[in-house]
Amino acid sequence: MSARRRESPGGGCSGCGGVGSAGGRILSVRRADDLRQLARSYGRYDAVHIEVGLGELQTRSWEEQLLARYSACGCDAGAVAVIAAIAALPVLALVVPAIRSPEGAVLVPIWILAAALIGKALGIAYSRLRLHLEVRELTRMLTEAQGPIGRSRFHAHYQPVGTRL
Repeated sequence: MSARRRESPGGGCSGCGGVGSAGGRILSVRRADDLRQLARSYGRYDAVHIEVGLGELQTRSWEEQLLARYSACGCDAGAVAVIAAIAALPVLALVVPAIRSPEGAVLVPIWILAAALIGKALGIAYSRLRLHLEVRELTRMLTEAQGPIGRSRFHAHYQPVGTRL
């Protein structure tokens, strides 16, 4: 396995406080497999370090972008969903009169909790989809930047079947 883990501080978002933090591990990207490993895992790494094929500013930008998608916990989307659910309560009370009754008051916290969970799940799903698309794009960029087949370990991993280095 070419991915190397190093200790790094921090992890998690300010909303959840890093509850699912990986404990300071960094994924060093040297080959296409390393990028695919990032896309296939969840919560293992607190940082991404790209070691091939880009300028310093572009590398830093990609590292931050990949990490943001990778470590997204859905807290922001869940918060937006809760605000929307609370804002919709007056309309819901007009449409569903049972909510205005004492028995119906039990439905309000369930409505808000459901909105939070659905928002959080959708936020995570969206971030994972974006991560997979960005991994694909970065893989394509790095492959093109490496030049002719055989010049780098990264590019060699993407050879068509039957070709030689």
